[in-house]
Amino acid sequence: MLAAILDLYAQAHGKVRCGEKTPQHLMHVPTILQLFPDARIACLLRDGREAALSMNAMPWWPPQNLVTAATLWKRCAQLMERFTRQYPARFKVWRYEDLATRPEESLSSIMEYLDERFEPTQLRPDVRSNVVLPRSMEWKGRALQAIEAGHVGRRRHEATAEQIAFLERTLRDELHSHGYGSM
Repeated sequence: MLAAILDLYAQAHGKVRCGEKTPQHLMHVPTILQLFPDARIACLLRDGREAALSMNAMPWWPPQNLVTAATLWKRCAQLMERFTRQYPARFKVWRYEDLATRPEESLSSIMEYLDERFEPTQLRPDVRSNVVLPRSMEWKGRALQAIEAGHVGRRRHEATAEQIAFLERTLRDELHSHGYGSM
């Protein structure tokens, strides 16, 4: 059923195929790869401090629940490590910070991995994509803007010293294993 829906969506938008980008699908990678034997998963990893602070700021996230956001990021980072080892040809991780600071190089690498052609228009915010539903515009609207290197680290600079200390203490091992040092 999902394959048929994705095929219809791609066809309606004049595309050869459609991708799915729901973050919660990370919890189901083995099943996805079993059901879709030709699938490749391109996973985006963001600094855990930034990711937890960003989640904590979402209007649908439980108020003042940075602990849950940090725990979720830690679990996802561990799953990414496991799936990278378990499915080396079908699961690959890219860093958000690399995409933000070197967008053309990073996106070209992702598209090559997916056996797709990189097109510079993929990085142009003026090209309409209609990927954000009106009800989600409040928290996903920035996805329609240009990728900006200046956004890297922004959440940490707005956070309190207590929040940063908590996140660095809680996420220390995973941050370091993925190359994220201290502020």
